[in-house]
Amino acid sequence: MSNIEKWLEQLLTYREIPLEKENEEIQQKVDEFEKLAENIEERELEDDFHEQVQVAAYFISQAGLSYNDLCWLLAEKILKKTKKMGTPLSIRDTSKKAEDIFTIDLSYAELCWLNGEMDIIIKKFFDKE
Repeated sequence: MSNIEKWLEQLLTYREIPLEKENEEIQQKVDEFEKLAENIEERELEDDFHEQVQVAAYFISQAGLSYNDLCWLLAEKILKKTKKMGTPLSIRDTSKKAEDIFTIDLSYAELCWLNGEMDIIIKKFFDKE
């Protein structure tokens, strides 16, 4: 190998090191940007979910349902998603769950919110199946 070839090889090796460091720095900045973008997207999804629940709760509150009816509806929604698919709900189970919800002593607005939240969760995650 001639001296020029050795010099050229040495020069290329010398120049590779900073490029690798620059590439690592660039990749690190890209990773940081992607994490930031994911965080922003998650916040937007959370805000969107919150707004959807708020709208659903509003319409439930405008339906004029009694406190007992809201407890019953929430009990049905919870049991439908916790029981095995295809297993019919018994009135006894629903009544017991509604009684449990009633004894928690939630406000009317909280019951509307929880019913709305269950509606949105069911639509987003369970109705896709």
